[in-house]
Amino acid sequence: MAAKKDAWVRAPPSFVEREVGRMLHKMRVPFAHHQFVKGCEVDFLIPRPGRRGLVVEVDGGLFHRDEWRREDKDWRLTEAGWDVIHFWGSEVQHTPDAVRERLRRELEGVPRFLRVDGKIVGVAVEPRSLRDRGHGDGRRLPAGSLPGAQP
Repeated sequence: MAAKKDAWVRAPPSFVEREVGRMLHKMRVPFAHHQFVKGCEVDFLIPRPGRRGLVVEVDGGLFHRDEWRREDKDWRLTEAGWDVIHFWGSEVQHTPDAVRERLRRELEGVPRFLRVDGKIVGVAVEPRSLRDRGHGDGRRLPAGSLPGAQP
């Protein structure tokens, strides 16, 4: 079967995006990767029940160095109900502990996946009670389950 002529193919995640994804997996945080919100492609979408969701952007390429485009994108995402944080690729590579700590602060109180005998049985509302015990499997949420996200 021939591919659609107008089909858009996403580039695979960069090394630093994979590293941030691993950090989120280890934190057992539900997220969606490379989604669209208000016409903007974002690196990570993370729901935060009871408050605004979080967009995590990993910057590094020339596109991200265009300050006007970055500010416009951040404004559009904020208007759509998301908080936005950015990490430079060099931060992820050279100071991963600082990146993890910032993510931990931003995600305080976010439900984590709860795993028992290798199966997801729900989410833990208090993340500190299960931190670093290996109960999450790092599954991602389906794209349609996040507010404002477009498939």
